[in-house]
Amino acid sequence: MYGPPPPPVNKKHKKHGGPVGRPPDYPHDIIRQIARDYIDVYGRPATQTLLREKVCDECARNEVAAPDRDGTVLKDLIRPIYKSAKRRKVGN
Repeated sequence: MYGPPPPPVNKKHKKHGGPVGRPPDYPHDIIRQIARDYIDVYGRPATQTLLREKVCDECARNEVAAPDRDGTVLKDLIRPIYKSAKRRKVGN
């Protein structure tokens, strides 16, 4: 209680930064256009998962930054395009 304050206690484990800040912005319009073009050229794949994989492959070929294959961002981009193609009976 009397005298100078005790020295600060060092933490045993150093905290790592991890993912800090906003996630990267992806070119949504370009990814949607790649999905539409793929359906127009090759037809609608049997599942949305297959379409997501094909779009990711096309994005890699065109050097476009694409979200993770299983990520929610890509699912939200592809789902309406796939459903509209299904309603129009494009492809299968």
